[in-house]
Amino acid sequence: MSSYLRVIKGTSFLTSADLGSKVLALARIAFITRFISVSDYGIFALAMGTTYIFANLVMPQYGSVVLRYFPEYRRESIDEAKNLISSSLFMSIIFSLVVFAVLEILAQTISVGYYGKEELTPFLKLAGVVIFVSCQRGILQQCLMSLEKFKAISIGNISFNVLDLLLTLLLVKAGWGINGIIYATILAHLAVLIGYFSLIREWVSVTKPRLSREVLKFWYPIALASLIKTFTVNLPLLIIGRSSSADVVGFYNIALTTATAIYSVFAHYTDTINVVCMNIFQESRKEFSRILNMGIRHLAIVSFLVAGLILYFPEQLLSLLYGAKYAPVAPLFIFVMLYLAITQLFFFSRTVYFAFNRTKIYLIAGIIRLILQIVLLLIFVPGFGFMGVGYALLLFSIVGVVMHTALSIYVGVEIKISNLLVPAALFALLGLPLKFVVTGLPLSILSAALFASIYTLILIKTSYLEWKEIMALIKTAINYVRQQSIQNKGK
Repeated sequence: MSSYLRVIKGTSFLTSADLGSKVLALARIAFITRFISVSDYGIFALAMGTTYIFANLVMPQYGSVVLRYFPEYRRESIDEAKNLISSSLFMSIIFSLVVFAVLEILAQTISVGYYGKEELTPFLKLAGVVIFVSCQRGILQQCLMSLEKFKAISIGNISFNVLDLLLTLLLVKAGWGINGIIYATILAHLAVLIGYFSLIREWVSVTKPRLSREVLKFWYPIALASLIKTFTVNLPLLIIGRSSSADVVGFYNIALTTATAIYSVFAHYTDTINVVCMNIFQESRKEFSRILNMGIRHLAIVSFLVAGLILYFPEQLLSLLYGAKYAPVAPLFIFVMLYLAITQLFFFSRTVYFAFNRTKIYLIAGIIRLILQIVLLLIFVPGFGFMGVGYALLLFSIVGVVMHTALSIYVGVEIKISNLLVPAALFALLGLPLKFVVTGLPLSILSAALFASIYTLILIKTSYLEWKEIMALIKTAINYVRQQSIQNKGK
């Protein structure tokens, strides 16, 4: 199977399932926002956001170790591969229990002493249970990813969202409020965790946990960089949660959650490219570079196309999903959309750093990003308030993608800058002018269609996106579907 066919295969499973998952996740949030107030939603967001910060303290970015070494160990020795999986799971259980205990002890101090919101305490304590179940599920999912069991991961992801939605509906309707929402998430994680373990149990053995010095040397810079990234990503929430009311937290979280749900659909595309590139790195550096640049170009095209379409009716989208009370968050939502459109293009940097074992560069880049994020937030939030977060995030993403492109080229991989600049320039030149001259929903829909048509036409006419390439991808996907159909009939 060719390298890009493996990308198509993995992405077809993961993306199709994720589309359904994100629809279910948004439906869940839409349901929650209609049954609880903006303030209560802000408290819920703080509880879960703080919990996931603590969860990221459990073996941070360890999944990259599994992705990097499991294929190698599997080729050399099944016993070594089993030991890697078993040791990983054992350590995850121990560390997650420790972090959970710490959060339980510090819950009131965090709620009252830092956020100044005493009502947060009981929900933060309950949400701490999510740490244990989500961390084990994450480790097992990375193991399945390394085995390229994309179908199993797809089923697991959509099952989680189905269960989360149904249990939330049941428990909130029963009057459990925020507690019911958190219990639903815990039970959904637990169910998928059990399913994943049943698939990976043949790789788990009772043995003394151990990690080689090479693995630890590879991991520790990534772990430190991941911790820095955790605080970088959650810094706006930490600042808003401390300095603003629960209502403001609720508004910000709606903007972030909605934008993230839209763009996270593409995360599986980047994950699949990452896995395929890692697996072919030792075989062909040229193929590694080709697949990586193709992935960057396709992702950039789609990212800015989506941002351009959403640009014309953010108020209508937010009102439709969550009710009119969330329409005022539309300006921030646009900035967060652009921030995510750009930052998701960072994926290539991690692939390059890890493949070349330049994890210290990953760590240094993370430190620079954290410092930059703090500086920008301190500059913009006091002067511009709520919207200051949006300004800071957008500028942060632009500087970040420039930095990672330069560092990747320094490491030895030619990143074609045009892959990033062309879609961004078309978005700015075509999308933004129309936004400022169009009013009303009918004209907004017409403008969005016009933008998408001209955007795509220019890309094809300039051969940036060749029609031959599009047809080749479609043909590859159709052939793969046919192969699967034949295999299924033969079973």
